[in-house]
Amino acid sequence: MRCLALTLVWWSGCKSGGGPVDGNGAGDDDDDDDDDDDDDSSADGPIRYDRACSASGWCWESPQPAGGYPMSIWAIDADNVWMPTTNYNFHLGPRGLGWTRPAGELPLLGPIPVFGVATDDVWARSADGLAHWNGQEWSPSFPLSAVTTKLHGVSSDDLWAISESQLFHWDGAAWTEVAVSPDPEDTFTDLWAFGRRQVAIAGRGSRGVQAWIWDGSLDPLPAPPPGGITSPSVFASGPDDIWFAGSHGAAHYDGDIWSSANTEQLTDLWGNGPDDVWMLDFAGNAIHWDGNTLQKEPLPDGFSPTTATGAGTELWVTDYWTPTIAHRRVDGEWELLLERPYGSVGDAVVDGDGILWAATVTLGLAHQAEDDFVWDFDVGDRLGLANGVVVTFDDDRSFRRTTSGGWEELGDAAILYEACTASDGSVWAVGDRLARLEGDRWVPDGPAVDGRMYQVECGGDTVFAFDSADMLQRHGDRWSHDGLWTLAYRTPLSSFAPTPDSAYVVLDGAEPWAMQFDGTRWTQIDLPFEPLGVGGRASDVWIVGTGHAAHQEGGQWVEVAGAPAAALRWVTTEPSGRATVVDEQGGVWSWTPGPPEAWRQLVPPQATLTDVVMTSGGLFAVDDSGHALRLTGTAWTAIDSSADTDRVEGNERVGIYFQRGSRLSTWDGTGLTELTATLPGDVFAPTEGAELIALGDLGEIWVWDGADFVLEDDTVVLGASWLIGHSTTELWATTTIPAIHAMHRRGGTWELFRELSEPLTFTQTSTGETLWLDRDLALWRSEPGGFALVEDTWIGGRAIGAWFVQQDDIWATVDRTLRHYDGESWTDVPDPIGYGFASFAGSADGPTYALGIHSGVISLPR
Repeated sequence: MRCLALTLVWWSGCKSGGGPVDGNGAGDDDDDDDDDDDDDSSADGPIRYDRACSASGWCWESPQPAGGYPMSIWAIDADNVWMPTTNYNFHLGPRGLGWTRPAGELPLLGPIPVFGVATDDVWARSADGLAHWNGQEWSPSFPLSAVTTKLHGVSSDDLWAISESQLFHWDGAAWTEVAVSPDPEDTFTDLWAFGRRQVAIAGRGSRGVQAWIWDGSLDPLPAPPPGGITSPSVFASGPDDIWFAGSHGAAHYDGDIWSSANTEQLTDLWGNGPDDVWMLDFAGNAIHWDGNTLQKEPLPDGFSPTTATGAGTELWVTDYWTPTIAHRRVDGEWELLLERPYGSVGDAVVDGDGILWAATVTLGLAHQAEDDFVWDFDVGDRLGLANGVVVTFDDDRSFRRTTSGGWEELGDAAILYEACTASDGSVWAVGDRLARLEGDRWVPDGPAVDGRMYQVECGGDTVFAFDSADMLQRHGDRWSHDGLWTLAYRTPLSSFAPTPDSAYVVLDGAEPWAMQFDGTRWTQIDLPFEPLGVGGRASDVWIVGTGHAAHQEGGQWVEVAGAPAAALRWVTTEPSGRATVVDEQGGVWSWTPGPPEAWRQLVPPQATLTDVVMTSGGLFAVDDSGHALRLTGTAWTAIDSSADTDRVEGNERVGIYFQRGSRLSTWDGTGLTELTATLPGDVFAPTEGAELIALGDLGEIWVWDGADFVLEDDTVVLGASWLIGHSTTELWATTTIPAIHAMHRRGGTWELFRELSEPLTFTQTSTGETLWLDRDLALWRSEPGGFALVEDTWIGGRAIGAWFVQQDDIWATVDRTLRHYDGESWTDVPDPIGYGFASFAGSADGPTYALGIHSGVISLPR
């Protein structure tokens, strides 16, 4: 499965046991037969610590479901610390990390405020207001007119909330708005209740940083020191003891005046009284005020503090970058809690024992173990299977899981991404090469790949390797490029079609290659050099490159010795076996067969050429300045003075033509004659026949009748870019819209040829068919001659992951929405997590897992 890098989020894996289901569905009813949910944990109430399943069959596999990392935190006491994220309210207590679902999906805005006065009296923001936890369940949301940003209070019937410039109060029965700042530019940033119906408020507005006290009315305080704090946090033990902290330091109000107390860049503060105040700075310190002085305490290395909360002499601090919490114990020592890998699940496999292995984007790897996930670090973030054994890859090593559960380092794996096992037991991997596992080492096997391949699939004895720009297929011991879809991402440097059942193309790219069509399929030609051109005769085809040339002898490609050290590009051959080659600098060379074989320079380099036609009537070319050239004797000479020529086409039968945009000129033996007809597209001369063809902008085929271009075929081939062919009855064209990248025209009819657009996943049916699903959710059947479209099921959107359970039971993710195919149509499936999924994993006879973009892993109902 392709590795994905996504948003940094949290998937915690604390060891846990079971727990009863939340009374209002917070954990969902667990109707499956999972014994892990039936342990003795009723004392913990409805807070969940284990796998959770709904009545409809969806099961949350990660023991502590993720949905972001905490950016706000509140401790009621040392055993009750709440940390809401965007989809869940997490609880840290004696058993570790538990979770509850809030009453309604929380908005994707953070941080999410939380505050509690007792274990059964906790408040947090919900989708359209505030939700309340009574120790057993989350109540329906209490609507508010605006999004709450902070909460604080002193008792169950005296709570406060702010939003923008509004102040709200809870009296035990209802939330009401009690004040609005008269200045529309004011924004409240924090609040702290220090007495019954007494609250200090921090904010900013048109006059800079502002402070208010509510004591029956909203009264402004003197402004804090100018040029200091922005977006302040506040702590107050009374009207004469108020602290502000923000991005430019701290200030203290004594009931009369403000004084600057700190010049650090601060993120938050929390207090337990006038002589016990804690502040956090950007440098990774907790700063304590003991009533007389400020003292720094460094947090654990690499910690970036965001928010703080305390209970008694203990303190908890959240980290900005990771789902980690720093805890200051009673003894004054700091420790890290909930230190777990985070990030989206980028890859997953199910091993031969049915155990799910999942890797996050931060190199944390986990596998199922009873009701928990066991974590391994620094192992690898890309997964594969080798005969049921999990193999992981990183940038320079390969590992495999041993029977003892540890990891044994294998050999150099280059840069590999995924592995699979064919029915004959051979294990294949892809990355910057195709590789086969031989003993305990990966060895190169197969043609060179251009760039990097990210996915390999094994179906029976057939192996498919592909990425978004290429696909290779292995039958037996032979690898082939399955179709010409790579041409949509490349430019052909040269092409040659000597017979209806043979064609050759040289493609550019980071590593140019040559491909051959044998009447049935396209295969890559294995050459010891990078090709630049192809040409010759049907019985004597040559491929040339820089300092190299090869031709066919007895069905094999044999390199011709002694090729000149030049960028050989255009080639033609004669019945005698003599070859003529033109290099990119205008040099012309000849080769005569032997014995002895001999290379000879006929024309020295003179100009940089971009296009050449070689006929018995002479050599014609276009240089990089747009001049039309002809070889006269041993010199290239301009045919006319224009410098706007794009290309040259022709042969002995149709003559020589120069294209200049939509204008076409022909060589009449002495000079160029411009034709009066407008050229409807790029001009092309098939290898045989006496037709001159133009490929229209929409793929139409136009044929020159001597006076004008006549439309022969108006079939729309959207995105058509070039032609190759033997005659008008046998042509190839590429297209990029829709996602079919090559079309074959034979006998006047265009048809798809071996094209599976961006394959996602496949299955083998009970009848032996191999079915593929592509990113447009179209179903394809793999056949000896290529791929045949079974059913076009596209309903909009592009799939990023898919999984076959069977032919009439397919799951896919389209734009993070789950879709299901029942054999007749695709339907959207409500997302039980509320975040969307990136990909899937599973086994043929086991559960199917959906991998969440926020590290969630769920099993799908069967």
